[in-house]
Amino acid sequence: MELKDAVNQALGKTDQQISSPQKKESMMDGKPCAICGTLMPFRCDMETGETFCRCLKPECNAEKKRRREEKIKQDRERNAENEFPPMYRGAKLSDCGFEKEILAWLESPLPGLLTFSGTAGNGKTRMMYAVIAHLRRQGKYPEDWRVAFLLKRLQVMCGQDAAEEEKEVKRLCHAEQVLCLDDLGTEKVTEFTLQDFYLILAEREQWQLPTLITTNLTLEQISESLGDRIASRIAGGIVLKFSGKDKRVERTH
Repeated sequence: MELKDAVNQALGKTDQQISSPQKKESMMDGKPCAICGTLMPFRCDMETGETFCRCLKPECNAEKKRRREEKIKQDRERNAENEFPPMYRGAKLSDCGFEKEILAWLESPLPGLLTFSGTAGNGKTRMMYAVIAHLRRQGKYPEDWRVAFLLKRLQVMCGQDAAEEEKEVKRLCHAEQVLCLDDLGTEKVTEFTLQDFYLILAEREQWQLPTLITTNLTLEQISESLGDRIASRIAGGIVLKFSGKDKRVERTH
C-alpha cells in the first residue's frame, strides 16, 4: 500500500470522497419546515447560511416556488434602474400619454421600429429609460446606446480590426433583445457611419426586431441630414410625437 493510500485510510476517507470535491453544505436534522411545520432534515449552504427544506409535500413545494418567484421579482425590481443616470430614475411608462401604444409594441410578436420624436426636453429619453426599467422587471435586458457613441465605437473598431467591427455590426443587426438608440441626429455624419447605421436599421426592420429610437428631428429633417433611406425605414415603423415645452428649461426658472 502506498503512503498516500495509507494516510487516506487512516483518516477514514473513501476513494469517492477523494475523487469528488466536497459540497460546502451540511445536513441539519429535526428543523421544522417553514411552511407546514413538519420536522424535516435541511440542507445548509455553508457559504451563505441559507437552509433548504427537504419537505416534498406538494403544497410546500408550491409555496417554496411562489417564494422563489417573489424573491426574483423583488430582485428585478431592485435592479431595474441599476446604472441609470440619476435624472431618469423613477421613470414610468405612465409618465407620458403613450403608455398604451408602448405596451402594445412591447407585447407584439413582431414589434419592429418604434421612434420617439419631438423637440428637445420633451421626455423622450426619460421614456426610453422607463421602457428599459419595465423590461428589466420582466427579466429582459435591452441594450441601449447613444447613437453618437455607438457609431464612434464602430468607427474606432474598424480602424483597429475590420473583421471585429463587421462581427459587431452583424450582432447588432440580429440581436433579439430590444435595442435602444438614443438621440439620433446628434452624431457626426460620415459615409461610414451612415452605412453602418442604415445596415443595422434595415436589417432589424426587415426581421421586425424590437428597436427603439429617440430623436429631436422630424422625418423631413432626418431625410435631409441622414438620407431618404433611413427616413423611410423610420417612417415605416411606429412614430410617436412628443410635444410640449422643454422641461429642462422650465426647471431653470
